[in-house]
Amino acid sequence: MEHLTDEELAERAGLGDKGAFDRLVTRYWKRIYGYAFMMLRSREDAEDVAQETFLKAFRGRERFEKGRPFAPWLYRIATNTCVDEVRSRKKDIARSVDIEVAARGDDTPPEVYEREETRQLVREAILELPETYSQVVYLRYAAGMSYREIGAALAITEAAVEMRLFRGKRMMRSLLRRSLKWES
Repeated sequence: MEHLTDEELAERAGLGDKGAFDRLVTRYWKRIYGYAFMMLRSREDAEDVAQETFLKAFRGRERFEKGRPFAPWLYRIATNTCVDEVRSRKKDIARSVDIEVAARGDDTPPEVYEREETRQLVREAILELPETYSQVVYLRYAAGMSYREIGAALAITEAAVEMRLFRGKRMMRSLLRRSLKWES
């Protein structure tokens, strides 16, 4: 079952194969949790939303359209679940990102420290972006989704994805220039 695509696993899950659905949960748990954490900025809420997302996906597995990409469908459920969470608890949406990037074994301690410091500045810059832009930046770079997949996940056009990504990167560049005191 390891060699099956997400879409093949989703199709099998829709036919009642619980093992196929479990495999999808294994593949996507960290990504959905990270996305929920980015949206809600609370570990407990992110955990709840991730669980609820997979519960909703399991209940709706028969409605997954054969031939469609799985990831945007799952992220759409996660997005809606995050919005529901915010509405129900009347919380402010905060943004965070926890992008895990492994250090290479041949880096010196100062190189590792400098890279981690830079990653922290990038995380902080993403936190300062308006939600509209932070969602797209996160889905593109942390989740590795295509413009089409992001559009499907957020229910916007590919042109809107491209525009939001362009503006989000421009805002981040400005924020990072201030943080790093870059010269123009």
